[in-house]
Amino acid sequence: MLGFGSPQMGDDGQIAFNAFLIDNSEKGAGAHRQSLLLAGKKIGITELAVEGEYGPNHTEYMRPFGLPSALSSSLGITIAFTAKTPTGAALFLYSGGSMTRVPHHRHADCARPVSYLSPGRPGLTIDGTVAVLAGCARTPAIFRLSRQRLDLRISRGQLTPFGTELDSLGDPVLTRPARCLWARRYR
Repeated sequence: MLGFGSPQMGDDGQIAFNAFLIDNSEKGAGAHRQSLLLAGKKIGITELAVEGEYGPNHTEYMRPFGLPSALSSSLGITIAFTAKTPTGAALFLYSGGSMTRVPHHRHADCARPVSYLSPGRPGLTIDGTVAVLAGCARTPAIFRLSRQRLDLRISRGQLTPFGTELDSLGDPVLTRPARCLWARRYR
């Protein structure tokens, strides 16, 4: 079963998308496992992440998987997505044929651990910069990962250049490196 609204296209027509696989060795609800797949004419279908299996740093992938972002880069296709793990939600980055988990639990700009990552599509640019909506001590915030450095970009309560206060944030969209747009509502 394919995940509605999840497909993203990358190099050579490769498509990254969420799907549910049927595990014939299981019965009932456990037989349907969520996954992130990559498909293309040259590679066929490749499982990048499957619920119940282990990824980078021996991290078990759990449901739900967020919507993937995918772009062509000099390393081939680059994909960013979120997924639940036994220790909470995590951000994953697939690039150069390997998957990495982005560390985020303790961040210098956040008084407490990151408690939430949005299942929405992360912002992604061709240089590998990723932006994601997160919860920092239950306060919505947007974090950006660039050059292996995670930093807090904006959070609820912050003042805009117009002197208004940000009340809520949406999933970020990156338009090019170092630029970040987000949905916002002013108070």
